[in-house]
Amino acid sequence: MNVREGQTCRMREVCGPLIHLEQDLRMKLVVAGGCVLFALFCIFGFIASGEATGASETRWKTGYAFAGIVAMGGAFLVARCRPRSD
Repeated sequence: MNVREGQTCRMREVCGPLIHLEQDLRMKLVVAGGCVLFALFCIFGFIASGEATGASETRWKTGYAFAGIVAMGGAFLVARCRPRSD
C-alpha cells in the first residue's frame, strides 16, 4: 500500500496503540527476566560463598542476599507497573 505525502496510513492509526503496548510488554519481560536471572545468580553465589571462612563468608553472604532481594523486588515492581498512557 502506497501512502502519499500528507496522508496517514489507516493501519498505523488502528495498530499504533497495540504495537506500543506490545513493545511495553516485551520490555517488561526483558527487564523482569534479567532481574530474575540476576537473583538466581545471587542465590548461587549465596550458596557458593559457604566455602569461604570467617568474616569473608559473612560479607559475601550479606552482599548476595541484599543484591538478590533488590533484584527480586525490581522484577516484582517491573511486572506490576502499568504501561504509561500517552
